[in-house]
Amino acid sequence: MILSASDTSNSYLWSTGANSSSISVNTSDNYILTSSNQNGCTNKDSVSVLVNSLPVVNAGNDLTIISGSSTIIGGNPTASSNSPFTYNWQPVTGLNSSTVANPIASPQASTTYSVTVIDSNGCMNADSVAINLVTCRYSLSDTSYQFESSGGPHSFKVTTNSNLCSWQVNNTNDWLHITPSTLQTGAVVF
Repeated sequence: MILSASDTSNSYLWSTGANSSSISVNTSDNYILTSSNQNGCTNKDSVSVLVNSLPVVNAGNDLTIISGSSTIIGGNPTASSNSPFTYNWQPVTGLNSSTVANPIASPQASTTYSVTVIDSNGCMNADSVAINLVTCRYSLSDTSYQFESSGGPHSFKVTTNSNLCSWQVNNTNDWLHITPSTLQTGAVVF
């Protein structure tokens, strides 16, 4: 904030020690200006400045989800300070609402969502969260399958949830979990 003298005096002295006709301030305080002209006349004036703190904004932790799924974004809480708050999430694509604290995101591609929060004092702050999409490399339904190999009968089960894709492969009662980070193109050898 800039505080400026409205007169055309020859000298100025602010309570901060500055001696210019205007000063920049960013803290709450009572600022006093003493100004003098060439005739020795002195004027004194003061102004109280209240600087409101910015709202604390938390868009949540970055997430990895399976393509086609949804997740709730925003922190817990998404904003704190002087409520009530207004929320503006961008981009709006893939969100069930862009004006709530914790929208449901269903992005079609990896997306970084930003939220701008305005508090009751009109102060604004922002944060963002990245949603990374992974695609499971199989298209089997969430069920169990049986197959035969030279080692005898085996089974495998495909499971999915909002945070994980995995195959469970049974070979003599030992289960192998293959997650998106460990699943490679090519064959799984038993």
